[in-house]
Amino acid sequence: MKAPSQRLVKDRARHLRGGLQAGLAAAWLVTALPSGANTEKNAITETMLSSISMLDPARTDHPRPELFQRPVALAKDLHGPDGIARDAETGDVYVAEEDAATISRIQPNGFRQVVIDSSTPLYEGTGKSRKKAAGLRSPEGLALDGKGTLYVVEDVPGGRLLSFNLKAKNAGPASGGEVVPLPISDNLFAWECVAVGPEGELLLAGSTLESLLGESGKTDLFRGALLYRDIHGDWWLPLNHVMASYSAVCFSADGNYAFFASEIPGSVGCLDLRTHFLRTYLSNRTFRSPEGLCAL
Repeated sequence: MKAPSQRLVKDRARHLRGGLQAGLAAAWLVTALPSGANTEKNAITETMLSSISMLDPARTDHPRPELFQRPVALAKDLHGPDGIARDAETGDVYVAEEDAATISRIQPNGFRQVVIDSSTPLYEGTGKSRKKAAGLRSPEGLALDGKGTLYVVEDVPGGRLLSFNLKAKNAGPASGGEVVPLPISDNLFAWECVAVGPEGELLLAGSTLESLLGESGKTDLFRGALLYRDIHGDWWLPLNHVMASYSAVCFSADGNYAFFASEIPGSVGCLDLRTHFLRTYLSNRTFRSPEGLCAL
């Protein structure tokens, strides 16, 4: 039997998310809260709820910001753009083109160049165990830290976390990247998002949904996870749930909180990274397959 294409798998995933989302939302959000958790709305919850309640894509009394009235296209004819990161120092924008397995750099003057592709050497291990790894596959989430390290996650079963030193001399397709070891040995996970904190901390969001869909077009139980690497380099698994597809994650400005989204069941939440406890879900709001968020 011919294996389904990655695009077909993603189409199946979108269809499934729409069907499961409404039925799972209420039940899963209740069970996700830790036993004895204080669910009283705090300042963070109030702020998020008041902001979201004002959003209505169909109608609004608020004038659109001028920025959205005159959009400027930075690039055209990209192949499945699915992740973006900006270098605050140079103004360069990095875009993950998932269908082409490439990462392009777009300079402020509009010049575009592929800097990483499937032929870029990747290495894993250290010392005598260091060896060459398979090339880049289905890049999606991107994050750039203040030292010029670009982090990339692969949205494909068995997906990896990769790092590239963009400040290195002659950085580009000929230079190499590193496979960052993850604490999950399950090779079914596909990672959709990566974020970098103010002190170099990392957050990853993903699930095993695409792996199950790719096998037969039908799914049984799948699992979603949120990974956190703290400033000491230690990994944590603060969220790990059945029937969840974590799709986006970001840090608060001070790095103390993680805001995340789950396509299934269609939820947004806040995680306290100091205690590793789930603080709140927006349980009275259901979103339609949320795939991106940011904290201002």
